[in-house]
Amino acid sequence: MIYNEVTKKYLINFIEKIEEKLETERGIKLKSLEKFKNYLQDNSNRLELIGKLSIDFNLVYHRKDGTKISNTESLLIESSGFQIINHYSENFFGEGYYNHDDRFYNEKEPNDSFEDCLENSLDNINRITVSEKALIQVDASRFGLKTKRVKAIV
Repeated sequence: MIYNEVTKKYLINFIEKIEEKLETERGIKLKSLEKFKNYLQDNSNRLELIGKLSIDFNLVYHRKDGTKISNTESLLIESSGFQIINHYSENFFGEGYYNHDDRFYNEKEPNDSFEDCLENSLDNINRITVSEKALIQVDASRFGLKTKRVKAIV
């Protein structure tokens, strides 16, 4: 999971732009987005998770040769970090680069940074859903398990 002060700033900015887009274009104001943004700002270093926000959108990549590639993704925002999960294979977005799709194997690093990918995705938001259930996330490798991450809904 990628999470530090720099990515937190971009993520909060991304949520603010989504809020603005929803309000301007659709007349919708989601209290959950505001609540989650505030939680990220105030409690970003806490391990406990107080819920999650899922945003489905088309993630757009600009490759070095000038072509664009778009994939449907889910952005899961949780209080201790965030992940992007591909709808079809459920592979994780790692270290800012998307690599499990064979269209990317010939290019180790897309030209866009992770933050650029989020920026490019603002016009392609499909659905926003919010879950208020508590979610506990554990790094299973600490317990000798091969799975990187275990989630339990409480």
